[in-house]
Amino acid sequence: MIQPGSKKYTIDLSTFCLDFIVDVEASRAQSKALRPPGVSNFVFAVAEIWIRTGGQTVLFVEQWTVGNLVEVLNAMVRQVREPSDVAAEDYIPMGGWCEWMKGYWKRLEANAVKAEDEQTYDILRKFLLLDDPLGCVALYKHGDSTVIEVCSQDTASVSFQLYSIIDKDKFLGSIHEVLRNIQRGTER
Repeated sequence: MIQPGSKKYTIDLSTFCLDFIVDVEASRAQSKALRPPGVSNFVFAVAEIWIRTGGQTVLFVEQWTVGNLVEVLNAMVRQVREPSDVAAEDYIPMGGWCEWMKGYWKRLEANAVKAEDEQTYDILRKFLLLDDPLGCVALYKHGDSTVIEVCSQDTASVSFQLYSIIDKDKFLGSIHEVLRNIQRGTER
């Protein structure tokens, strides 16, 4: 899983862990190539995202589709700090985002999508943070809870669908710690 020249950073949630495997040399090269003029602290983190649960570790998002991991983590921070004003519980049960989306795509393939499906899809896709051929991540408010949900796509070799209710302060603290470590780990 971890190749030489890579570093692993983890966010531990109650039901699963998100492991970010950062390719340090590729990150340094991308940061240097993409750094805007006059900006000294720009980091482009080249990474894979793995899911770890119950003794099983699965590649969840491949390096070539993550883009800049720093931006993905910052999007998570924004979603937690400024959640959508949509009440997810009006559309899905807690932990039901992935299941609803998978059902939508099956109905779409079968030409069985109704107008209500399209309206619900437009609402629920606002919670999507990351979409990859292997899996996706959604973050949303459900009642008084903030939920992070991950699931594999049908193209993945291992099927899973997990969610965790997060403590917002702890989750934000974990993200900021990962961001600081990525910054330090990619500096020369």
